[in-house]
Amino acid sequence: MALNEKALVASGEAGAMAGEGVALPPRTQMGPTWEAAKTVGLRAGSIAAMMIVWWVMTFFFSASLVPRPSETLLEVASIVSSGSFFAEMGATLRRVGIGRWRISSSLRSFWASPCRASYGP
Repeated sequence: MALNEKALVASGEAGAMAGEGVALPPRTQMGPTWEAAKTVGLRAGSIAAMMIVWWVMTFFFSASLVPRPSETLLEVASIVSSGSFFAEMGATLRRVGIGRWRISSSLRSFWASPCRASYGP
């Protein structure tokens, strides 16, 4: 081997030792148990973060606007234990649906009025 070739081989070995220009082995895939644990952890963390934000909001707003999470959870537990959960949930969903319908109809009339006035009947 010529002197120049030995220098190139030595520099290649030095680069390989330093990790330059060498492909790293692929990362191992996480098993299904780890993926499931990660998913459960993210979901639990999201719920915990929501509860903390809700709890902090109780310091800035009145109890009639933002009730405490503990009071709300106790009320939900009493509704479930009394057996009237589905009736209460139905009433709540009906109110939400009526409110959504009223808001969407108000927005339609709001956006439709200027269009009719400028473009005729």
